Amino acid sequence: MNTAIRSNKHNSHRAYHPQLNARKKGSYLGRIKSSFNHATGAVSDKTSDLVWNARSKSRRLQKNVNRFVSKKPYKAMGLTMLTGLCIGYFLRQR
Repeated sequence: MNTAIRSNKHNSHRAYHPQLNARKKGSYLGRIKSSFNHATGAVSDKTSDLVWNARSKSRRLQKNVNRFVSKKPYKAMGLTMLTGLCIGYFLRQR
């Protein structure tokens, strides 16, 4: 009980001075948290750029493949069969 009174008496000046509370919140852990949030934000921005670039490249590839297949269907079927035979040859079990 005596320690509770002492701690309240010790911290009573903080209620009247909000700057002291702000300093306490800006402690070492607070600085670590803000730098971590900053670093993860930068990583998040980079990954979102990578994802956006990958999506745009895949859409472009899809359009090119669709255009090729619609213009030359027999050539596309031949390439698909040849690819399947090559994959089957390399993956066969001996």
